[in-house]
Amino acid sequence: MKKVLSFLLAFVLFMSIVSGPSSASAARSFSDVSSSYWAYKEITYLTEKGIINGYQNGKFGVSDSITRSQGAIMLTRALKLNTTSVKNPGFKDVPTSHPAYKEIAAATNAGLFSKATTFNPQGKLTRAQMAKILVQAFQLSTSQSTTFTDVNQSHWAHAPVAKLVGHNITTGYNDGSYKPNASVSRTQFSVFLARALDNTFKPTVLVYPVQVAPGLFYPQVKGLPTNVTASINRTLKDHALQSRELYLENQALAKEWADDPFSKYFTYNLNYEVKRADTNYISIVLSDYEYSGGAHGLYWLTAYNFDAKTGQVVSFEDVTKNPRYVSIINNEVKRQAAEKIRKGELWSFDGFKSIDPDVDQFYMTNNGITVFFGLYEYTSYAEGIPEFPIPFSAFR
Repeated sequence: MKKVLSFLLAFVLFMSIVSGPSSASAARSFSDVSSSYWAYKEITYLTEKGIINGYQNGKFGVSDSITRSQGAIMLTRALKLNTTSVKNPGFKDVPTSHPAYKEIAAATNAGLFSKATTFNPQGKLTRAQMAKILVQAFQLSTSQSTTFTDVNQSHWAHAPVAKLVGHNITTGYNDGSYKPNASVSRTQFSVFLARALDNTFKPTVLVYPVQVAPGLFYPQVKGLPTNVTASINRTLKDHALQSRELYLENQALAKEWADDPFSKYFTYNLNYEVKRADTNYISIVLSDYEYSGGAHGLYWLTAYNFDAKTGQVVSFEDVTKNPRYVSIINNEVKRQAAEKIRKGELWSFDGFKSIDPDVDQFYMTNNGITVFFGLYEYTSYAEGIPEFPIPFSAFR
């Protein structure tokens, strides 16, 4: 009886994921996928093609993991594999009565999944497995040398991962890793599959990590004109070299204070987050963190905003294109700060009167700018660095 109930529960969940409306209107109505969501276009594309659908509760499930059976279904639909009178691959855990039997059989017979005693249909698809499957499904052949810290040349997935990189389907994570054993979310799988199906979804401008010291990774850009790329990359590398000097000082201090029980925790890290990268603007935020004793470490953010056509750093005025930008930003910051305090998201925001365009920072997204301030500048350490997003429409 328990086995029957478990099967029925799995079946209901399975059907809520793979069935349902596939129209354009359905693709645009997922409650967790707004038009500003970073993978909106890819999810819409696959939904309109009937390759993937949302849950019956109206959500897409952006962070939910893809199971192996769901991956088989999506790939069978994407490749339009024949599921009529398909040969049984003989998996003990995939009887002919399984709701995804035909798709699993078709995908396995096409060489996308390895034949074995079991298939593990409810098992989560890993990023390494996804790389192998996509390379096989789309016959990807171009490889690019990679330096992922967790996928060295002896790793079984090294070759397929290098081919995903070679075809501009992935660049890995900002910390220099690929995370081969991590499960693939529905959003990630949608983006990778859309890029494999249609080159227009592949990023024109790529940002990839370079390691300058243990725990220090900085971004480098490719895909822009040579002179522009060189200018942007030189600025980003200069920051990384300064961070490396601070890292060396931190480690020297740890040795000097070796008798201090906390010295073994001394550390310095550098990482980054890409906020926007296209042929108009590049916006990247670098984050430095240091612990050299005391109750906690310190961190600071540095935003780099570039014109992708010239490689020059752009200012508040350059991107807002409004001579009144200071007053507009001030009003928005005050309004949002008051709202955050009302909701209990901030305890206070004392002392703010106006931004200083020569000192205060911002980063860009496709929809606007986000202004942020330094640690301790207007808030306590526990409240972190508050951010204030302002849409471009506010400056029109």
